[in-house]
Amino acid sequence: MTTVTHLTSGLVIAKVVNSFFSQPLQPEHVIVISAAFALLPDVNLLWHRKLKSHHDDFTHYPAAWIAISGILFIASSFLGLLLFVNTMLHLILDTFGFTIGVKLLAPFNKREYSFTNLERDKADWSLKEKCRFLLKNPGRLNMELGINLLFISFLIFF
Repeated sequence: MTTVTHLTSGLVIAKVVNSFFSQPLQPEHVIVISAAFALLPDVNLLWHRKLKSHHDDFTHYPAAWIAISGILFIASSFLGLLLFVNTMLHLILDTFGFTIGVKLLAPFNKREYSFTNLERDKADWSLKEKCRFLLKNPGRLNMELGINLLFISFLIFF
């Protein structure tokens, strides 16, 4: 999934939290923190220059985020839970990407999981090349747009 999709998922989680749960923070702080937490698994793009390898390290291992969220939960149950929900949703969304899957059982099992047929040869394409590919493959484009439309509709109407 794209950064936009992960960002909108974080905004949806913030909206749910602000609407239905009492929290120790101001609503605008929840929005910023939730958006940041939603993008956190991709922080490894700072040191992985090739997109096709950025799902290979701990930032895309659910076990790592469960542990980190658990530690944060001890200090702040609210932030620990917010981190857990955002990072797990990020990883679930990444299983719908078209170039690389997610090693959901890592570090115990390195098998890659995906709900789509992966096209690994396209993983290191430029943004321009990926956009061209998506425009020529409406099924893939519609899935990405559909998820974003669903998230944006939720933000507007709920």
